[in-house]
Amino acid sequence: QLEVTGGTAEVAQNFSTTLYTGTGATNSIDNGVDLANDGGLVWIKGRTFTDPLAHMLWDTERGPLKALFSNTTDAEYNFSNTLTSFNASGFSIGLGGAVSSSGEDFVSWTFKKEPSFFDVVTWTGNDAVRQIPHNLGSTVGMIIVKRTDTSGYNWYVYHTSNGASGAMALDTTNAFFAYTALWNNTAPTSTHFTVGNNANVNENGATYVAYLFAHDDAADGLIQCGSFVPSLTWQSVIDLGWKPQWIMYKKATSTGDWNIVDTIRGIVTGAADPTLFPNKTDAEVNYIDSF
Repeated sequence: QLEVTGGTAEVAQNFSTTLYTGTGATNSIDNGVDLANDGGLVWIKGRTFTDPLAHMLWDTERGPLKALFSNTTDAEYNFSNTLTSFNASGFSIGLGGAVSSSGEDFVSWTFKKEPSFFDVVTWTGNDAVRQIPHNLGSTVGMIIVKRTDTSGYNWYVYHTSNGASGAMALDTTNAFFAYTALWNNTAPTSTHFTVGNNANVNENGATYVAYLFAHDDAADGLIQCGSFVPSLTWQSVIDLGWKPQWIMYKKATSTGDWNIVDTIRGIVTGAADPTLFPNKTDAEVNYIDSF
């Protein structure tokens, strides 16, 4: 199971992996992505320590301070001293230990809202099958949905390789499972995706956020979402047509962690790849020959 970004030089305006070391003070992270005007998502994880808050996500549709945690079923939390603003060239953070613990290393991944690349959508549930509009304008590769108003609800993931008959959950190790009530067994289009009358995605009065990743297999595309069956030999080759900068993958047919690698932390053929796990609080682990 893959979600990848890379391709042309244009990616630098739309996506960034940025590393920084916490100082215990406020800081501005300049990554060249215009979040103030264009909007998007910031995802931060401490690399060198285990933190129960772990993977923290903020987006411009919900606003700064309003954190979600991909490793838990917690509701949105208005968290002071974390991400305090979205800027024209990145974002600012406060002095909270979850984002600025002194001497600890952090990684931030930033996705800008851009057609054929990425979008953020919010809605209030109405307890009916409905179509939710989005602005990708292209094939939808993956959708991650989280209920934000109350705890106890998983992060449900639609992936084009699995189809709309079920989902996986970003906060668990579960394999793909059948659950037609989530997407009403209806594949997304270039302008809409469908949710069912289900409390996980559309309970009356509840609030939700969705992160949408495009699938673009054009030579100058920025993102692809796909699947592969591992080779019986020591190495599988997945030809994207360009060098990926960020990869998230998970076993779809059996249990296993979600994994994230990127070129800034290091993807080295034949050597250890620093890996983080969206469903866990763990610090970064070096996996030998993962990529």
